[in-house]
Amino acid sequence: NKALSDAYFDLGDKKTGVEYLAIAKELEPNNFNYSIDLVNAFYELGDYINLRKWSVQASELYPSHHIFYLYAGIAFSELEDFSNAIMMLESGKSYVVGQNAVKVEFDLAIADVYANMGEYDTAEKKYEELIVSQSQNPLVLNNYAYFLAQRGYKLKDAETYVKKALEFEPGNASYLDTYGYIYFKNEKYQNAIEKYNEALELTNNNAEILEHKGDAVFKLGNKEEGIKLWNLAKENGNNSETLELKIKNENYYEE
Repeated sequence: NKALSDAYFDLGDKKTGVEYLAIAKELEPNNFNYSIDLVNAFYELGDYINLRKWSVQASELYPSHHIFYLYAGIAFSELEDFSNAIMMLESGKSYVVGQNAVKVEFDLAIADVYANMGEYDTAEKKYEELIVSQSQNPLVLNNYAYFLAQRGYKLKDAETYVKKALEFEPGNASYLDTYGYIYFKNEKYQNAIEKYNEALELTNNNAEILEHKGDAVFKLGNKEEGIKLWNLAKENGNNSETLELKIKNENYYEE
C-alpha cells in the first residue's frame, strides 16, 4: 500500500495517494513517518475532517511531538471547534522547548483561532505582540494584514504589512491574495483583480482566490463574469456557505 501511495503521489494524484497511505498506516499503526506524511497530505488537500482525525490520533500516539498538535489545532479551527483548537495549540506549545520559530508558529495559530472565533480584541493583541518580536516574519505580517482587511480596519497598516511580507516572498500567492483583498476593501476593484490574477498565475485555480476575484469582478459591474468565477471556485472545491449564497442569489455577500 505504501508503494501504491508513493506511485500516486509521484503522479500528482494526492487524493488517491493519501487513501493508500491511510491503509498503510492502519496496517502499521506505530509507523511515525506515515503519521507525518498523512497529516502533511491532508493539510495540503484542505481535508480538515481527516486532518483532525489523524493529527489527534498521532498526538495521542506521540504526545511529545508538537507538530501533531499544531495540525490538530488548525483542523479544529477550520471546522469551527474553537475551544478544542485552543486546547490543542496550547498543549502543543507546552512541548516546545528552546525552538523560538516553532513557538511563533503556535502563537500565530492561536491568534488566527481567536480571529476566526470573533474574539477580535484578543486576536489583535496577540498579533500586535507577534509583530513587535517578528517584524521580519512574512507569515506573521501577512496573517495580521489579512485579519485587518477582514475587519476593514487599519487598511493602510494592512497594506504596509503585506507589502513587507511580499518583499520577503514575492512569489507567494497567499500574500498576493491578501494584497488583493486589501484593495477590495478599499473599493479599488481593478487593482484587486490584478493582484488576484498574479496569485492565480502561481496556483492551479485556487478555489478561494477564484472566489475573491469573482467578488471584485462582480463589484466592478461585470456580474455575469463574477458569477462564472464563483461557480468555478465551487467546481474547484470551495464549499463555503457564503459562496453557495452568492451563487444561489446571484449577489455578493460579505464573508
